[in-house]
Amino acid sequence: MGLGLHYLLTIGIGLLALWPSRVPAVTLAEGEVIVSGSGAAGTGLLRIDPVTGAQTLIAPGSFGDFSLLGRDTIYALSDGAVVAVDTATGSFHVVSSGGAFVSPSGIAGDDFGRLFVSDYGAQGGDGAIFEIDPSTGAQTVLTSGGFLASNTLDSGTDLEVTPAGDLILLDPGPIGTHGGDVWRIDANSGASTSLFDDPLELFAIGTTGLGIAANGDIYVSNGMFFNTDVLKIDGITRDTTTVGGITVLATVPFDLPGTDIAILGEGTGFMSSETHGLYRWDMNPVGDATGAGLSAGTFNEVKLVVPEPATAASCALGLLALALRARSSRRR
Repeated sequence: MGLGLHYLLTIGIGLLALWPSRVPAVTLAEGEVIVSGSGAAGTGLLRIDPVTGAQTLIAPGSFGDFSLLGRDTIYALSDGAVVAVDTATGSFHVVSSGGAFVSPSGIAGDDFGRLFVSDYGAQGGDGAIFEIDPSTGAQTVLTSGGFLASNTLDSGTDLEVTPAGDLILLDPGPIGTHGGDVWRIDANSGASTSLFDDPLELFAIGTTGLGIAANGDIYVSNGMFFNTDVLKIDGITRDTTTVGGITVLATVPFDLPGTDIAILGEGTGFMSSETHGLYRWDMNPVGDATGAGLSAGTFNEVKLVVPEPATAASCALGLLALALRARSSRRR
């Protein structure tokens, strides 16, 4: 056993004593789809049945990006602040606002309850990713400058967390471009690694959403100029492939601007659109298939309710699986 793998196992075993307990699900069920935006049930955070498309309003309001913390709390961006939404009651309170925030656009939370917010206008235009204390609202700069600097404030951005705990950021690129580069940021050190760079914008034009699979693979949705292809970035090898578009009704054009994507399984999931609501997504789409549209609305971000992490042992096993996959990849 290599030293790195032995170290990883030691960390995983140590988590047995540190793993936090979570309140069981009350209103959200595994497999349900959560979106922000407006639909038949109202405007705010909505729960969508993945089979019938029926909508239920969780909390009314104006919300941008959001992150699920278990099944009882949703942390979301609303009017430039981080708010915590109680999924059982729909009530919410401000967790962090003002301070160093200028125009926060992305939020993500990890399995340890840590929150991270991306803000391209912060630090005098240098941009920043902040770690937010959910108890006090304190804002700590994780990283600033570099690729974050001089970026546009209104392009589609997204921030996600991988199963290994790394942050994945969809970078809009310099002002005046359409951007679409993808970066991995160490959530402890702030060190960044470029995962996808598209200077000629052969794919990246119009990219707006990220989806992370359970195995760590990254999916980037692209909804602009009739281009709904999805870019897949292997979480270990960083190999990139285009894995398909979206299945749509014959009466709906393939132009789905303002998309986001959530991954259900290998090559399947859901895609939201600001113009055509929620759709099932498949990496091997059938164009113009009847019944592809799942739920109508004007939706921004989309997330899936995933299984609760049962024990620290499951976390250790997950880390071990990722390590073995990486080791196998290096041997090929």
